[in-house]
Amino acid sequence: MSAERGNKEVKVETRTITEIESEPIYPTGRCGPVLARIPVVVSQSKVHIDIESKVCFDHSVIDIYSHSRNVYLTECKLLNLGSKRYGKIYLNGYVSENIAYAANCLNDRGYEDNKSTSADMLYKTFKLPFECVTKIEYCTCPVFKTSNKFIPVALPDKENNLEDSYFTDERLFCELDEASICESNVARKKRFSGINRGEDICAFDTLTEYMVLSMTFTLLQWQQVRIPGYYPNNPQ
Repeated sequence: MSAERGNKEVKVETRTITEIESEPIYPTGRCGPVLARIPVVVSQSKVHIDIESKVCFDHSVIDIYSHSRNVYLTECKLLNLGSKRYGKIYLNGYVSENIAYAANCLNDRGYEDNKSTSADMLYKTFKLPFECVTKIEYCTCPVFKTSNKFIPVALPDKENNLEDSYFTDERLFCELDEASICESNVARKKRFSGINRGEDICAFDTLTEYMVLSMTFTLLQWQQVRIPGYYPNNPQ
């Protein structure tokens, strides 16, 4: 590259954006009473699920640098008990876990005389499935045409096939509001010690995790609700 091309001037264009005033517009609507069809909160619950997982690595792991986890629900069903206060909900899902770890791959390939202490940085992604059933208390009584049956519950970002006996008036939705994981213990099964001769380095190829998954979820149902009118002189 010539000096002339290397010192070529870069042209930059800028402009100043002027701030202008905005005019507030206050929303208006008809006064009640109104009959509306809206998603109603049927129940909001929190569950704690104990999970034990065993992860097997393909290499001799020296150390784990980072974890990242995401929680996903894959199936949700509500058992209508015919009660106006309680129901049973069945949840299925998985925890997607990403691990970044250091591994000595040369030793696994049979290079026992290798004196290098350098390790490869590798990544592993796996799923930890879970399922549970729990009794929930209704804060708003759901509307069902029949009792003692399973009602499929729609999940966000997931295609839900409607069954023949699934009435649209009974349609339910489940939203995962919050999820947290408390890791109580990690047990590492040693594969061997002293990866490189003369050095006290421990490696393992099996990782056992014990965790508690806490999830808060909300069950909603589309219902027709009569909203009373608002009278300013009435006490709130």
